[in-house]
Parts: sequence; C-alpha cells; structure tokens
Amino acid sequence: MQIDYSEFAKAHSLTFTGRNGTAKCCGLTAAVNPPKTRITIAPITSRGSIGRCDIDIPATAAAVDQLKQLLDAALLEAGQGGGAEPEQTYKLNLDATEFKAQRQMLSTLFYSGAVIKGLTEAGIDPNLLEGLMNLTDAIADQANDNYGLDVLCFSNEV
Repeated sequence: MQIDYSEFAKAHSLTFTGRNGTAKCCGLTAAVNPPKTRITIAPITSRGSIGRCDIDIPATAAAVDQLKQLLDAALLEAGQGGGAEPEQTYKLNLDATEFKAQRQMLSTLFYSGAVIKGLTEAGIDPNLLEGLMNLTDAIADQANDNYGLDVLCFSNEV
C-alpha cells in the first residue's frame, strides 16, 4: 500500500533522513513483514524508490489505533483538525442471538402500556426506555451493516 504526496511535495519541501542522509519524500509505503507481527512504514523518494528509513510498529489493531490518535493530535496541533475531537471508536463483542432477544424484549416492554404506566407511577421518565431502544437500534444497524450480524428486529417479530 502506498500514499502519493507528489503533488503536495511540488509546493512544499517534504524530506526524510535515513542511512544516506536527507532525501526528498513524495510518499509513504506500508508493508506487513513476516511473520506478520510488524508493519514497516517507509518513505518513497522523489525518484519513486523506497527510501532507506524504516519505522516498525506492531501489527496489532491497538498499535494502529495509537498511531491514528498520534497523527490526529498532530493534525489538531497544526490547526487542520477543524477544532473537533477525533472520533472515538468502541468495539463490542455481541452474541447476535442474545442481543436480538434482548432487543425484542425491550421492544415488548416499550409497547406495553402497563410497563409505561408503572414507570410513570414510579416517577421514571418513560422516554428513557425509548432512549435505550434508540441506542440498541443504532448498535444493531452498525452490527448488521458493518459486520453482517443478524440482530435486526422487525415490528412483526415482536
């Protein structure tokens, strides 16, 4: 995999320092090295060859996430982050069958007049239950769209 910075490099001086001194940089390359335990990032010279300057990081999701956070922080410091915080990513391990059953139960509770009445009598805002439904709907949509997990419920299933 390669990133081409050649157009940007024409207007700005991008360089790297390696074994042979300083050279012009017009891109980056990343490769997984045997036995697939590390990722090596290296510059691409203005002549299109891979420069002799390697950066190895562990080939783990955690290490890549840390690198992304580091780059996001540098981008914010450079004033290019738009003032927004970097998006947080959360990973969940879901048992699709159990999560679907929990969502169906939550939906049954939500549409049960007796439960809503009981919440109201107890001084609990029933809208909180709707908020939980919306949250689990969003999780279910992402689980289905991004990972193919069958956790969607339809009104005729309840």
